[in-house]
Amino acid sequence: MTPTPVPGAVLSMPSASDKANERHCFSDGKTVQCFGTQAEALRVASNGRIQLPAGQTSASMNPAVLFAPDTNIQAVLWENSGYTGSSWIFYHTSCDGGCENAPSGWNDRVSSVQTSSCGITLYEWYNGDKGGATLKVNYPGTTNVGPAMNDQASSWTAP
Repeated sequence: MTPTPVPGAVLSMPSASDKANERHCFSDGKTVQCFGTQAEALRVASNGRIQLPAGQTSASMNPAVLFAPDTNIQAVLWENSGYTGSSWIFYHTSCDGGCENAPSGWNDRVSSVQTSSCGITLYEWYNGDKGGATLKVNYPGTTNVGPAMNDQASSWTAP
């Protein structure tokens, strides 16, 4: 099934217990694309370079493969701890990814993060505003961002 990208799409996030309604999304900077499986989202985001069997997620992948330079994937942000639930794929072509504000439906939802060697910094406030809490997550990530940032991130940067 080929998704139809919808510019400015509003993402409706499912409850943590509703696996059938999980959404796995990314943006190429122009459109948001969401899929019912992370395998499909990773395949599209990586231009076919990542091919996972149905039902498998990046949680079981070797980070060196997930974050290979040709995939353009800088991080995977997860709704729940332990790399579970819905996911947002932070897609960028370099470690200087600039700041990305949480898309609609993702504000205050991040609980675990997988990251490339670039690392990623989570910010409590939009636009990477340094007034709130921050958390720098280094390669390969963390299964739990901890109480200070759990469900608090509103923006993120790859240094």
